Amino acid sequence: MENRYNIIIRGARHHNLKNLDLELPKNKLVVITGVSGSGKSTLAFDTIYAEGQRRYIESLSTYARQYLRQMKKPEVDLIEGLAPAISIEQRTTTPSPRSTVGTITEILDYLRLLYSRVGQPYCPTHQKPLSIQTIAEIVNEVLTNFGEQRILIAVPISKKRVSREKNVIDKIRSAGFVRVIADGVIYELDDEVPIKKIHTLDIIIDRLVAKVDNRQRLVDSIEIGEESGSGKIKILDASGKLLANYSTIYACPDCSYSPPPLTPKLFSFNNPVGACEKCNGLGKIQFFDPDKIVGVPELSLSSGAIDGWDRRNEFYHRLLRDLANHYRFDLDTPFNKLDKNVQTTILYGSDDEKIKFSFLNRDGKIRHEKRPFEGIIPNFQKKLEETRSSAIKEKLINFQSKTTCPECSGTRLCTDTRHVLINKFSIDKLCKLTLSETLSFFSAIPKKTKNLKIGAHIIEEITKRLSFLVDVGVDYLTLDRSASSISGGEHQRIRLASQIGSGLTGVIYVLDEPSIGLHERDNMRLINTLKTLR
Repeated sequence: MENRYNIIIRGARHHNLKNLDLELPKNKLVVITGVSGSGKSTLAFDTIYAEGQRRYIESLSTYARQYLRQMKKPEVDLIEGLAPAISIEQRTTTPSPRSTVGTITEILDYLRLLYSRVGQPYCPTHQKPLSIQTIAEIVNEVLTNFGEQRILIAVPISKKRVSREKNVIDKIRSAGFVRVIADGVIYELDDEVPIKKIHTLDIIIDRLVAKVDNRQRLVDSIEIGEESGSGKIKILDASGKLLANYSTIYACPDCSYSPPPLTPKLFSFNNPVGACEKCNGLGKIQFFDPDKIVGVPELSLSSGAIDGWDRRNEFYHRLLRDLANHYRFDLDTPFNKLDKNVQTTILYGSDDEKIKFSFLNRDGKIRHEKRPFEGIIPNFQKKLEETRSSAIKEKLINFQSKTTCPECSGTRLCTDTRHVLINKFSIDKLCKLTLSETLSFFSAIPKKTKNLKIGAHIIEEITKRLSFLVDVGVDYLTLDRSASSISGGEHQRIRLASQIGSGLTGVIYVLDEPSIGLHERDNMRLINTLKTLR
């Protein structure tokens, strides 16, 4: 009687297997060895894994199967004792340029959630922590600091709204307000407000004496102000002089900077909310590289130092000839022998300096015109943006190189995101630490720290996943490391750690040389991880 605790294979003939019969024990670590071409991968992946996956998919509904890739039945007479199979190969697919170690391990998802719940925003300009105050706290502070003083409660209107809405004063008047402060001057709305010339505009919500008897009126006025001014409240004296700034949202008291709502989207470079606007969350930008544009600097401009701008192209060569007459240089001089200022002008333009150019009209007459020289690189940039020809676009892209985005310094994230901190670390700085350093960072966080109680379960999950990654010997990687730059062995061990974290049981795991690329001293760590998986 065949053992039901074994995987039984009879007559395996797939690829180069020759009617192979064998039994593999379950709940054991089984190693398949042999010389190259002996059929190790065929047995493991194309027979055992393929059949386990195929049978599992066939057990699903017809509706579910239409979205899954159906695997071919391997050439084998009989396979019994199979369970659903998971393949962990060295490299399954070509990773996206947006994929990082953090995204493929899903640790970044937990970090985004953690920062959106317990992160402390800071002002990018003044580096001050931003705080939120409740209406009750604001009222108590006003009564304490300005007791028995006549005050004005006002809310600021953003300059963007003032410039965008032509009838902003009419809208304020229709909302029931009667006074505004424009550039520090109090105006009745019945008067004419010089809206086109102002720099700051505040709506006066109420005028009252700050005393306990007026507490409810103070509460009501601040609530109206919160709804009217996006959570920002100003307290002024009777003459309109600023006494204090308060906010029921995150806002800087010095410059009124206010970050967007702290949501997981804000901490993702794959989302427009959190991605750097300049590089669109890629961390790198393409630019026209002078070294690629000037293909052969030893040649002169006339001889073809810059492709398309030599004497064979009459229009562009005429422009360079007029430019040479203006700056007094020779088009037959090798490009690398020209003055550096001349080289810069040729590539980037003459700025505001006008040059006398001569253009040949269709009727053969020469027309003269004075204007600045555009420059070859701005000309290429303009062509790239306007052309619909794939051939021209491909040619221009060949003149480009990649460099780190100057706006986000390669972090891929916008300014708002980079100024939300946990224990003095922003999410981008945390992702630059090695996995072992990141684990130490979370292990050192006091569990009773204020706000971090909210994220205790998230931190526990992050710590668990980091521990698995450290155990499989990839503790030297960083969460921001591009997935395309890691080796096949590293990729496989990362997936291995992810599977351990999933906690699935009753599954067949098929691994492809999991120790490849691993240092000898880390082999025991890997074996212990495989035992944990078993």
